[in-house]
Amino acid sequence: MEAFIEAIHPDTTSARKGEIEHQLTEYCKLDTYAMVKLWEVFLEPNPRGYKVNERGGIEKFKIPDGALSGLTPLLTDVNPKDRKESYGKAHTELQGKVIPAVYFWTMGWNGSSYGIYIGKSVNVIGRLSNYTGRFQPQSPNNFKICYFYDFMKSEFAGSTLNLYYQPHYSLGSKELHIPENEMLKKFKPLINSAGSSGESRKLIEDGFRSAYRESFEAALRL
Repeated sequence: MEAFIEAIHPDTTSARKGEIEHQLTEYCKLDTYAMVKLWEVFLEPNPRGYKVNERGGIEKFKIPDGALSGLTPLLTDVNPKDRKESYGKAHTELQGKVIPAVYFWTMGWNGSSYGIYIGKSVNVIGRLSNYTGRFQPQSPNNFKICYFYDFMKSEFAGSTLNLYYQPHYSLGSKELHIPENEMLKKFKPLINSAGSSGESRKLIEDGFRSAYRESFEAALRL
């Protein structure tokens, strides 16, 4: 504002006015450039560039077209943190039946599907109940789908979380026999492949130590 006032003042020399004009032009140029870059970030569905190329990033977990044809869709565009929407809908869909199955969480994004997590359970509805319940310190691993949902929504705009399953018994037997290993080898989902680094395991260990110490101290104060 001060520069503008100086520029329009009748006592300001032509040379000084030219200098101020140049400075203001450069400033506006940088300001406009910054706004353009911000707009590009907001438009970009994946600002951190996880979709690197066909061999890296999120593309490593892309599911080929037709590869899910042998599985049954159970939940589409679901929020696992909404228990009624997720567990309640699945319970209704399966009519409350106990169904041993392999299950497959996938992410839909930009017209493609990506493998997120494969597991198996003697009761797929019961397992889903674990994933959609409140966080439990004694079993934090159950909360990984909710954690991934938050990560997915922050990093992949317009993405959806979906769940497929495949009931399976051994031929002529009630024994559960699900080709989980075969599916893991075929799809190599993100969470199954991620594992835990030494640093992340240390963070979990420290978190548990702190939480349990606090609970011990609270119990002793009673």
